[in-house]
Amino acid sequence: MTSKNYDNNIDDDINIVQKGDGYEVRATSGDGVPKLYHGNAAEIAREKTLSYEEWAPYYDGVPASALRQVGKLTYRWRYTLLADGNSMLHKSDTYKITWDRNSGKLLNVEFKPFSSIVNLKRVAGPVKTDNRGDKAYQANCGVVDPNRATPFPPDHEFCPGNLVCMTNFCGGGMGCPYVCCPKGLPYLNHCDCKCYENRDFDCHSYSYCKEKLIR
Repeated sequence: MTSKNYDNNIDDDINIVQKGDGYEVRATSGDGVPKLYHGNAAEIAREKTLSYEEWAPYYDGVPASALRQVGKLTYRWRYTLLADGNSMLHKSDTYKITWDRNSGKLLNVEFKPFSSIVNLKRVAGPVKTDNRGDKAYQANCGVVDPNRATPFPPDHEFCPGNLVCMTNFCGGGMGCPYVCCPKGLPYLNHCDCKCYENRDFDCHSYSYCKEKLIR
C-alpha cells in the first residue's frame, strides 16, 4: 500500500502481513517498528495510549508548557479494505489543542474520532503467474513514461512468474520496451507475436526471453 499525499503516521510505504491471529503493519521508512493490529480480512484496527514523550513531537508549534498539561492521549487507527480490493481507507483519531498565546496555558483539548482520513492504493501483492497460453503480452511497467527520464528499479518485476524480453515488437514500445512470454516458451516470434519452445518457425525476426532481465 502507498500514499503520496500523506505525511503523518504512515510515511510513504507500508506493508501489511498477517501474523497469527493479528496483522503486522510495518512502515518501510520512519522507525519501521511493526505494530500489531487485530480484526479480519476486510478491516484491521489498533488502539494505544501514548505518553507525552510519544505524541508531543507531532504537535510542532504548540508550546511545551501547554502540551505537558495534556498528559497521556489515546489514539485509534483503522484500515478498511474498499470494495475494489485494491485500495484502503486509513482513519485515525486526532486532537485539537488550543492554548493562551500570552501565558502558554492550556485552554482546551478537542477529541476528533477518526477525523484523519486518507485513501491508500495497493502497489504490490502476492506474485501470481499470468497464464495466457502461447500469446505474448505487454510487460508490467507501471506508469509509462514515453521519455523514460527515470530508469526502472533494478529489481522491477516486468513479468511476474513468466519470462521477459526487451523488444519494441508485440506490445513493447516507447517507455516500456518489454514483452512477456510464458515459462518454457522463450522465443518470441515477431511475425505472429506468439511464444515458442524453440526457433523452428518461419520468421526471421524474434526475441529470446529470460526469467530475469539483466540491465
